[in-house]
Order: sequence, then C-alpha cells, then structure tokens
Amino acid sequence: MLRAPVIPVVQFLFSAAVTLAVGCAPERIALPAPGSAHLVFVGDAVLPRIAPEGGARADVGGISGAFYDARTRQIVAVSDDRTRPRLLLFDLRVATPVQVKTAATIALQPPHTERRTFDLEGIASARGGRVFVSSEGDAADPNQPAPGIYEYTRDGRFVRSLPLPRTYLGDGQASGMRGNGALEALSISPDGSRLFAAAESSLRQDGPEASFDDGATIRVLAYDLGAAPLRPREYAYRVEPLERPPDFQRARGDTGVSEIVALSATELLFLERGFVRETITSGTGRTSNTIRIFRAALADDAEVTGRESLAGRSPGAVLKKELVLDVGSIASQLSPPLRALENFEAMAIGPRLKDGRATLLLMSDDNFNVHQVTALVVLAFHR
Repeated sequence: MLRAPVIPVVQFLFSAAVTLAVGCAPERIALPAPGSAHLVFVGDAVLPRIAPEGGARADVGGISGAFYDARTRQIVAVSDDRTRPRLLLFDLRVATPVQVKTAATIALQPPHTERRTFDLEGIASARGGRVFVSSEGDAADPNQPAPGIYEYTRDGRFVRSLPLPRTYLGDGQASGMRGNGALEALSISPDGSRLFAAAESSLRQDGPEASFDDGATIRVLAYDLGAAPLRPREYAYRVEPLERPPDFQRARGDTGVSEIVALSATELLFLERGFVRETITSGTGRTSNTIRIFRAALADDAEVTGRESLAGRSPGAVLKKELVLDVGSIASQLSPPLRALENFEAMAIGPRLKDGRATLLLMSDDNFNVHQVTALVVLAFHR
C-alpha cells in the first residue's frame, strides 16, 4: 500500500448503468451520458481518535477497502492491521451533515491452509451475504503476510481461497508480486457475476515499478464466478508515471492502483494514487500527493491471460483509459483536518441522496499514524 495522504477532486465524464452488489435485490443507478455528469462535494466526516467511553480507538484505523451494503445501510470495510485482520462495519448517513459511526468489528480467522497473518487491502460483497477480501504479502516468504483472495462469512469464518495464476506467486525475487505492491484493489460487478482484482504495482517479471520517468504495466484479474473451474482472465493496465512537484529538487516516491470499482461486468474505475517526499539533508522534507480516477473497459487486445511476462509490452496493448477525476479542486471545501490532504484508499458506490443522486464514497487509511485521520468523503454524481 502507498503511505500517502491524498485528496480527491471532481470531474466525471462517463456513462454506465450501475447497481449495488449486495445480498438483496440491487438498486439500479443510471448515470448520465458522457460529458453531462460530474462529481460534486456533498460532505465529509472525520472519526474521532478517542472512543465515546474514553481511551484510544483500538479497532478503527487502516481502512484500505470498503463497499456499501444497501440492505443493512452500512459500510463494510477492512483494516490493514497485520496483527488483527478484521472487518469493520460503519453506520452511514449521507445527508448534510454526513455522519459515520463504528457499528462493529469482526475478526477474520486464518484460512485452513495458512497460519500466516494478512495485510488486507480490498473487499467486495459476495452472494449469500459473504465477502471477498484481498491481501498483500509475499508468497515466497513465510514470515510475511499471505497474499491472495479469500471468501469469508460476515461473522469472520473462512470459506475458500480463490486460485491465482502462478505468475503472481513466483520466487519472490525475479518473479511474482511485490510485497508492498500486490493485490490492493477488489470489486464485484453489479450483477454479481464477475470479481475483479488489481495489483497495485507491476509483477517483478513484468518490468519496473512506476517512476518519475515512466509508468508501469500492471495486471487486472477478472473471475467469472459461475465458471468451473475458477480460472481468472488477465488484462494489462498502464499506470501513469509518478508526478514530481516542480519545486522539489530531490525527491522519491511511489504510485499505483489503490482501488477499483466495477460499474458493470466490463467497465471499471481505477483509483491511481501517488506519494512524493522531498529528500533533504536534514529535517523533514515536504510531501506531495496525487489521486486520479480513470475509467476503462475490458478489451480483447489488452488480454494477457497466461503470459509469463509483460516486459516490453507496447503501451498501446493495454486497457484504454479515460481520466474522469483529478486532484485539488475541492480541498477548500473539506473539513479543516482534511485540507492538508489525506490518504484515501477505499472507494465505493454509496447510497442515493434524497434528491435521487447517486454517491461515490471515499475513505482514508490513517496508517495508524497520529498525524493522520480516518475520514469519509461523500461525492455526488451531479445531473
């Protein structure tokens, strides 16, 4: 995961039909035609660091993935706390003022075949009220969290592991997922037929991570949940280069895909997030953050199922994407604790507002850092 405080802005230019993937009959959300829709700020909420009964909030933090369950009217999220992997449930009210309140925490038992911890980064709803979760880690190092995609009941009981292509596992050195750039994003199609997962960064054999000079090619997994055996198809997606602030003389950072949202069985939103720190000889350097949302549709020419390596792959043979959201324009509208930018890792289609507009939810990962916050930002699709 990227350790980067970021902030979204709003400009939305796509059309799609979206329904909420939950355990009951989903609501259908029809988005306007291209060029006629954009996102506007509705409100935000910052969770307090101190619990109502006093003392620190030991269970809330590290929010790295979430979805909204219309049946229960709750946000279902995962925490990337490696010591206690868990689900978190939040009651949500999107009317002004926005309110979000912790409702429950649910520990996840380890898979039957694993005794390693998780680094949970993504979550999606599953049929029968279950959930899928994704974990970062290193398959070749038993001392690191176990990477993979897993299905669980809502009370935290393990159901099954989903198969990964062998190219994702590798040897931990020249091939396979990078330990802190593995399965970050997870989403299910509105009709529940397809599960999508995306690695945050490139597989080791697919080329270097994104830099100031060049982007990186990552893989997107698409599972047909009705197929047997369950074998995902793979698609190539190109991450943008890291953006260097013009006044930073020396800097370092990273960027990648931190979240996806399935608009249909073939259309996805990708959240690309970058973090740059100025490197200086003494003291603490400045930081800069970017967050952009792109829309892309699956295409045959970008399919890479079964390919050992994507190194040298033409940038044209990747999913064609369209920028729909860039950074900066609503910073002044956010609550004071968020105006210095925050680390938003979770993104989900939310409930409708009273006027009928659909919403997009963003939640931040505070990295369990006293200088960061857990927050929710609500955006609306403006008509």
